[in-house]
Amino acid sequence: MNTRLQVILLTVISTALGLFTMLAAGTLSWSLVKGVPGIAIGVFGSTASAILLQKQFGNGVSITAAGIAAMIASYAALACAEVVPAGTVDWAITGALYGASIGVPLAILLTLPKVFFIGLKDSNPQD
Repeated sequence: MNTRLQVILLTVISTALGLFTMLAAGTLSWSLVKGVPGIAIGVFGSTASAILLQKQFGNGVSITAAGIAAMIASYAALACAEVVPAGTVDWAITGALYGASIGVPLAILLTLPKVFFIGLKDSNPQD
């Protein structure tokens, strides 16, 4: 697999896993995830999955980008509790769609500097 594509794909997967960790915990217990603890659960799930994916695939995931994107995605998913009943399956589905629509593009955007430097490292200057 192309190294640049692998970095982007693994970072997006880590972001999504962090978001889904927070949503699963919130569906089981809303009082556990409301507020800052919910965001922390999303960031922890994202960074833990990024570290595991990095061990599996080598240096192919941006842990920082995945953590930041999961933080924003978890916040967006938690904000959906203002519109739909909190802690329900409806909240989890709405939060997943809203959080992923913000978190995935942000993960791609934050991964671009790493992808750029991989491209510079792989290019051979012609003298």
